[in-house]
Amino acid sequence: MTKISNYIFDIDGTILDTFDMYMPALFDVLKKHNYVFTLGEVYQIQHQLFGIAADDALKQISCLHDDRDDIKREWIDLAYKRLDRVKVYAQIPQVLNELAGRDNVHLGIVTSKVADEYHQYFLNHCPFATLFTTAVTASDTEAHKPAPDPILLAMEKLHADPSNTVYIGDMKTDLQAAHAAGTKFAGALYGSVNPEAIQQADYKLTKPEELLII
Repeated sequence: MTKISNYIFDIDGTILDTFDMYMPALFDVLKKHNYVFTLGEVYQIQHQLFGIAADDALKQISCLHDDRDDIKREWIDLAYKRLDRVKVYAQIPQVLNELAGRDNVHLGIVTSKVADEYHQYFLNHCPFATLFTTAVTASDTEAHKPAPDPILLAMEKLHADPSNTVYIGDMKTDLQAAHAAGTKFAGALYGSVNPEAIQQADYKLTKPEELLII
C-alpha cells in the first residue's frame, strides 16, 4: 500500500467550523434583497451550499445575475463580522503539527474561500496556517470543486503524485473533486453537515486524529 505523503485540506467544515458564521449571514442578506425561503428550504439550502464557492452557491439558488455581486459582497462582509462564531475543530492543531513533523510529508490547502478571505482570516488568525506549504483558493482556478482543477493545481505546486496524496474534506463536491483528480479522499464526518453524501470516502474520519493512521 502506497504511503501517503501529501495531505491537502479543505478549510470550512474540515479545519474550522464556520457554519454559524456563513450560513445565517447568507439568508439575512438574501432577505434584504427580497429572496424569501421557508424554514424547510433554509435548512435544506444551508446544508447543500455550505463550503462551496460563493459564486457557485448563488447560482445554485437562482439569484439573478445582476444581484449576485452585491449579495456576495454583503454576505462576506456580514459573515466576517461574526468571526466569534468560528471554532477550530478539536485535535486539528495537534494533528497538523504531527503530520508536518513527519519526514517527507507536505501539507496543502484547497479551499472555496477567495484569496482575500484566506489571507485576511485564515493566515492572520490561525497560527497553524504556517504549516501549509501551498494553498489554492477559489481565486486561483476558473473551475471550482467538484471539478478537479484546484486539487490538480495544489498537487502541481507540491510536486505531488496522486497515488500518494489524500484530500480531506466534508462535502460531496470535495469527494468528487478528489476522485476526479485521481487522489484518495478522507471524509471529515466529524464536521460534515451532510455526512450521508460522503459515505463513498476512501477513509471515513469520525475525529481528526484518525487521519494519523490512514
